Amino acid sequence: MTRIPVRLVAPLVLLLATSCSEDSTTPEDSGPPPGSEARVVVCESFTNYSSFLCVPAAQALQQAIAEVGPEQVFEVNPHVNFPGAADPMFGFNPPANLARMALNQVSNTPTILVDGAPVPQTELVSPAAVQARIEAALGVPAPIALEVRGQLHAASYAVAVDLWGVASDISDDLYLFTWVVEREVVLNPAGPNGQTTYTNVLRQLFPIPASGGTGGEALGSIGAGEHRHFEYSYDFPAGVDSTELAAVAFIQESGPPRSVVQGRATF
Repeated sequence: MTRIPVRLVAPLVLLLATSCSEDSTTPEDSGPPPGSEARVVVCESFTNYSSFLCVPAAQALQQAIAEVGPEQVFEVNPHVNFPGAADPMFGFNPPANLARMALNQVSNTPTILVDGAPVPQTELVSPAAVQARIEAALGVPAPIALEVRGQLHAASYAVAVDLWGVASDISDDLYLFTWVVEREVVLNPAGPNGQTTYTNVLRQLFPIPASGGTGGEALGSIGAGEHRHFEYSYDFPAGVDSTELAAVAFIQESGPPRSVVQGRATF
């Protein structure tokens, strides 16, 4: 659990060692493991430590996830630089947070996406409304099976992602987005909105996005039964509690409606 003084913004994460490999013909591949085809919904919650509305919105989202069940849905939290430009979780890695903001065209705080679809501002603080959107997303079959694994080393966190084509008509406009998140970050003292604890805070994206870019691995055409494998390494810097690190992977369209078609997390 990381405790960050709000007056001290953690250093910007710049160039971190990363490796990536892709292999669609891995000899030892025996097909997707049991359960990897089941749909898992991704809720992406954009927040800021100065936004008072972010507090009840976060509570509503957590309640909705608890009702649906964490085995079927999880949330991840990028941070934006408005209304409070000094948000320390945005300041820790602006390029990663900006990449997610750019891809999803985020202009309001808070913004919550359920599998890429924005929850209307009028529903953000309603657990029942958010739950209904999660349950609707669960009813959409996943065209891809997905698995993600993470392993902590002395100074790095290794992530491996495997995916398999399931459907016969998979879109060729899909990207794999792989995140390293910190499961719990505590601000001491609290930020301007009074919130002290933040969950699944974005620390790094893989591949690391180019300046002004949105990142992601372009998957192109994927056939039914086809296998892809990716590996990344995060050299965690000061200010990160390595024992709280986890990995997230999800597959999303790069263009409108920017739907997420499958997700997985190591928690």
